[in-house]
Amino acid sequence: MKTLLLIAALLMPSLASAATLSWTDNSANEDGFRIERAPTLTGAFVQIGQVAVGVTTFTDAGGVAGNCYRVKAYNQWGESTYTNVACIGSPPVAPTGLTVAP
Repeated sequence: MKTLLLIAALLMPSLASAATLSWTDNSANEDGFRIERAPTLTGAFVQIGQVAVGVTTFTDAGGVAGNCYRVKAYNQWGESTYTNVACIGSPPVAPTGLTVAP
């Protein structure tokens, strides 16, 4: 079974309002692709869309920093494994515990 590669979620994280996903179609017999999103890397994934056979891009108008995505191919006999997970970058968490020694 062929797998897919999620190439990138492209946008400027600080201005996130849409995410454009693209991947490589490694299958010769898919009926389409299902796109899933999670709010974080460890969050629950839910399907947010699907595209037809041969389409290898998807725009998520609700893309925000931290969102993660994965894609799988499907046909009448089942589904492929998922692509790798790709996430929209987000700023680092602020450091804590700053002290000053005399």
